[in-house]
This record gives sequence, C-alpha cells and structure tokens, in this order.
Amino acid sequence: MKRYVVVFIGEGEVPKDDIRKIQERQGVRVINQRRERFLVEFNGSADELLDGVGAAATWLASEQRIYTLS
Repeated sequence: MKRYVVVFIGEGEVPKDDIRKIQERQGVRVINQRRERFLVEFNGSADELLDGVGAAATWLASEQRIYTLS
C-alpha cells in the first residue's frame, strides 16, 4: 500500500467536510492527522485519493518516498 502526505494549502479554516471525506474514503487508512496535514495509506493514485474532496486547488497529495543513504 502506498503512503501519501495530504496537505491543505488553501486559505482560512480547513473545511470539516473535506476532512470527513478523506477520513471516510473507501480504501484510505489514516496513519496520522494534524490539523491540515494527513499521512494516509491508499492503493490508488494521488488524483484518485483527492477526487471529490473539496476544490482541487486547496489540497495537495504527494506519495511518501523514503531514500536510503549509504
């Protein structure tokens, strides 16, 4: 399962309806949530994760990447 960092980048308060949609989205497991930031697990793409969640311009989802330095 992929992990995504989801961040609210809009102005003002984070829409509670958007938060609910992310939390209740089928296939999403919320790992951590702090105000306007989420760490979630989801098998789809970032676009699929945010589909139907508020205005597209107010949320950013980026796949978490881990790099090992040797």
